[in-house]
Amino acid sequence: MANRPFLAMYTLDYIRDTEDLNLEENGAYLLLLFSYWNRQEPLPNDDKKLSKILRISEREWRKVKPSVMRFFRVEGDLIINDRMNYEIDRANEKSQKAAESARSRWPKPINDSTSVPDAFALRSDMPTVSSSPSPSPLSIQTKEKARPTFNENDPPFIMAKLLYTEHLKWQPDFLGKNGIEKTLQTWASDIDKIVRIDGRDIESVKRAIEYAQSDGFWQARILCGSKLREKMDMLLSQLVGNKFKPKREEPAAGKYDPTKPGASVRKI
Repeated sequence: MANRPFLAMYTLDYIRDTEDLNLEENGAYLLLLFSYWNRQEPLPNDDKKLSKILRISEREWRKVKPSVMRFFRVEGDLIINDRMNYEIDRANEKSQKAAESARSRWPKPINDSTSVPDAFALRSDMPTVSSSPSPSPLSIQTKEKARPTFNENDPPFIMAKLLYTEHLKWQPDFLGKNGIEKTLQTWASDIDKIVRIDGRDIESVKRAIEYAQSDGFWQARILCGSKLREKMDMLLSQLVGNKFKPKREEPAAGKYDPTKPGASVRKI
């Protein structure tokens, strides 16, 4: 079974090609198309198997078969829909291009001077205490497939380490929810989305992290990669605002300006 939950459905083409089909024939044809897409391959040329796919008896299938089968061609023990083959090939090509683009997004590691204290290496060896039961191997495999794994030279992972290192400066006993390594991988995944999906460059991510961890308000609020992504726009806008905000000028000691109402001499 292919991991392709989305099928492009061109309604105008479908209605034009099937306007002579009745309700039962339409339903049978759609179910066969859905099964074709789900399998990512032609369907068996077998009345028993096709009726099982359609959840009807073989007798009911033979009743609608002539109208439905005109959309397929038979090749040996398979029935083939050329339009569905085209959509499958196009989806696979698009998926392959997206994967190649993702791999080429980080061609070189960032020359970053960020370093993690020696305690970082030691803390990764410490066991984490959990009050919940240990997950089954199946659930672990599912989680591993759901997230990409970043190595230490990948920019998202470098930024995750920077966030962690800055966090240690004011909370030295911070371990993360699932241990340091899994926490860093989770944060790296969130930071990767900031760049890949949200369109931010990695330098902006670095500036946002450094600003958030040096600001008393944001320090206690940006505690993970997902929160950094959520507040990214606000952090960058404040960075720009602080850059151009004029500095407040203190009046000179003992200086009096009689043109300003209520002006008084500043006490020394």
